[in-house]
Amino acid sequence: MLDMFDGCEDKDDILRVIKNYIKDYVEEYVEESRENASGFINDLISSALGEIDYYDIAEHYVDDVAAELEANNTEENEVEMYPVDKDALVLA
Repeated sequence: MLDMFDGCEDKDDILRVIKNYIKDYVEEYVEESRENASGFINDLISSALGEIDYYDIAEHYVDDVAAELEANNTEENEVEMYPVDKDALVLA
């Protein structure tokens, strides 16, 4: 799932990706859930969706995602300090 953050250079980029992900997820879920709702109910739901502050919600996840990305980046870039040719090792 972290691949969605490829190309993010700073926390603002991460925030934008999280915000868009949450918004798309909520809108898709609500759209699937209200297929049989009446016009009045659809109007209420649409109005409520318009009031959601996705930016505020996403702000709560930015630091966690940034830390996870940093940890992943560190693991991928670790280099063996003393490379050993394992085939050259002979057990005595």
